[in-house]
Amino acid sequence: MSEFWDQKHKANSKLWLTCTKPEEVFQIHGIQLPAPDTRILDIGIGNGDMHRYLVALGHNVWSEDISLVALKKVRPGRGIRESEIHLHGPWDLVLCHLVLQHMNDKQIKRLLSQIYLTKTGIMSLQFAELLDSRIESPWPNHFFRDLETMERIVLDTGFRIQWIRNPTDWLWNGETIRWWVTRIKQLAEGVQ
Repeated sequence: MSEFWDQKHKANSKLWLTCTKPEEVFQIHGIQLPAPDTRILDIGIGNGDMHRYLVALGHNVWSEDISLVALKKVRPGRGIRESEIHLHGPWDLVLCHLVLQHMNDKQIKRLLSQIYLTKTGIMSLQFAELLDSRIESPWPNHFFRDLETMERIVLDTGFRIQWIRNPTDWLWNGETIRWWVTRIKQLAEGVQ
């Protein structure tokens, strides 16, 4: 899977790498821009705009990605692998935008198990549900899940859903994708 993403990052693929402006991501997630010096983890580097935007605002930002090519898009030492997430936390804010549909349930659980939030920290997750599809998934390497499934994953990893935004439905190639955004908190310090 990392080879696939390395190729997409080398090509700077507009189809596969989000070009959503950072301000729009915060709006989609229903989050106010945090105060400077906030410890932020951005999961999935995309084209690197979110990382550069948050650094320019004075935040302590790390960005995680599966692709080594993607990690080079952010300032040295701030692009990290999943296995390094726990070394740089605890986190005040974790953003996960347009990533989870590329991960199976086991991969999401492994990712969440690396994350420790501060007492007031939150994690905002965006995920996709495929509605009314005649087949399991019309796209290879895409994983769609409903809110109930995502809630089970979140609970299994020591978090709870704190907030749910009304979903947005999007028509793509004759299929309807429902986009969910949830904010999660850890159930207790040191659970993971």
